[in-house]
This record gives sequence, C-alpha cells and structure tokens, in this order.
Amino acid sequence: MSDFAMAWLAGLEFDPASGAYQVLEALARRHEKGPITLPTATLAAQVKADPFTVWWLLFELTLQHKLIASNIGGLMSVTLGCDFETSAHRSALPTAGQEAGR
Repeated sequence: MSDFAMAWLAGLEFDPASGAYQVLEALARRHEKGPITLPTATLAAQVKADPFTVWWLLFELTLQHKLIASNIGGLMSVTLGCDFETSAHRSALPTAGQEAGR
C-alpha cells in the first residue's frame, strides 16, 4: 500500500460509500509506484461488484481524470491520478479550463 496514493485519495471529494471511491481505494491499496496491473475480475471481486459495474466505474473515473485504465475487462493496467505528475499521460490530460482536443 502507498501512503502517497492513500493521501491523494483522501484529498478527493468522493462519498466513501460510492462504488467509485471503493474502486479508487482498492487501487490505492495496491499502489506502489506507477501503473498497477491486475485482472478486472480481481478488482471486481475485491470491491464486491460485477465486472461490468467495475468497467463502467473505471470508464467514469477516466473521464473525471482520476485514473487512466487500459485493457479493461482483461489483465488491465491502471495509472492513478497521483502518478500523473510523473507520467507521460499528464501531457495528454486537459488542464483546468481547457477542453480535450484543443
């Protein structure tokens, strides 16, 4: 578990009872540094949700720029927002007041 990722999560405005928070918390508990690799089914079992719900939550969290997930549904790779500052993904994300694609 990463204290850095848990501190980042604590600074986000999410209801701790929400599915999004539970997904982020489960990922933050696995975080060490950089991308996390795990099967979507493992994450779904950990948060006690069906894989489709987890897929949807990961999609929503990606749209909110809280994480970047690839290969959702299989062995996925997830980069948490706390790593965006040191990640190549940072430059691809819109900044405050900037729309994607501009």
